[in-house]
Amino acid sequence: STTSPMCHAFVTGSIGPKCSWRLQSSSFTQVFADANADGHWMDYLKFDGATPSFDVIEKTKQYTSEPGYRSFTLRDIPTDYYSNEYIFRGPIVGPINRQDLVQTNNEFELDKAFPDLDREAFGFAADPENPFRVMFFERWKATHTGE
Repeated sequence: STTSPMCHAFVTGSIGPKCSWRLQSSSFTQVFADANADGHWMDYLKFDGATPSFDVIEKTKQYTSEPGYRSFTLRDIPTDYYSNEYIFRGPIVGPINRQDLVQTNNEFELDKAFPDLDREAFGFAADPENPFRVMFFERWKATHTGE
């Protein structure tokens, strides 16, 4: 059995005229539209001072308790958590939409290698500089019994 603690940021909310609790890293559309080519990729996560209309920590706990999240099987996470405009951005991967992210996740076949994979999220805290961002730790537990 393997255990590996990790720390993650979970970004929710919307900056534009519609507000939503869904995962919307691309919902920061005004920043995206105004960002110059020299901007840092993290500039997309900036917000304009809006206040969440929902409990961001509770919504994050709900999301991280989904079986598809816990098993790292993205195809099994209900799509209503994601905006139609969801874009994953990272320092190496992305920008990539949810459909492509799920396809890439499926290609790793972690569910075959680690059929009992369980990501336990804990230690949730709202970012004091961005109330739409929640940071937390993860403890991955799994046994390599598959391919």
